[in-house]
Amino acid sequence: MSKSDYFTELEDGINILKELIKKYKTSENTEIELRIGQIQDNSFIAGLNSSDFYEKILEKLNSCTEFKKIKNTTEDIISDKYRKTITFNNKKVAKQTVMYKNTVEKHNLTYTGTPYDIRISVAREIIVNDVKVQKTADSIIRKKERNSFIYKSDYRIDITKVTTTQNTVENVTYELEVELLNLRSNVSDVYRAHSALLLLRDSINFCEEISEDSKLESAD
Repeated sequence: MSKSDYFTELEDGINILKELIKKYKTSENTEIELRIGQIQDNSFIAGLNSSDFYEKILEKLNSCTEFKKIKNTTEDIISDKYRKTITFNNKKVAKQTVMYKNTVEKHNLTYTGTPYDIRISVAREIIVNDVKVQKTADSIIRKKERNSFIYKSDYRIDITKVTTTQNTVENVTYELEVELLNLRSNVSDVYRAHSALLLLRDSINFCEEISEDSKLESAD
């Protein structure tokens, strides 16, 4: 974590995120995530879009002794809002899960003076293993090589190399997100929001030093 709190710089995002935490922290099957990406033509495009930035962030996170580290490889088969995830361990299928995911809210934030913007999203995920999801010509296949870093049991940073295949076309992207964990703990909403955004700020700063006049602002 950064020694400075950068509260004024991140204030718009903190205020939005703390209200979302307050609203949804007792909701079942609900997750709150923050993603790095870029706002282009009023659309948010998730991802780092640079293998060099991916490697820089991964190296920095691996060198940090404060994090619990987890590494896995998964394959997602996506059909409509259903996602079948196959988790691999030593080239053997360890687990298969079918999930229904529905986005409840999303808020875009511009981050002036930096190469990236941020999206905060709230989604509901429900396990529906009775639903059959098979590979078809219309399916989206996403192979994920993910490194997860858990901080104080309250935050998980996921940095992932994603190979997406659709209609035989393959595309490689790099993603970074922070998911809030343990939302029902006694951590204050504003502290949790501030800390989550600091984790993203540090990750962006690993790529390109953030200037003093940079500001996180609502784009909604």
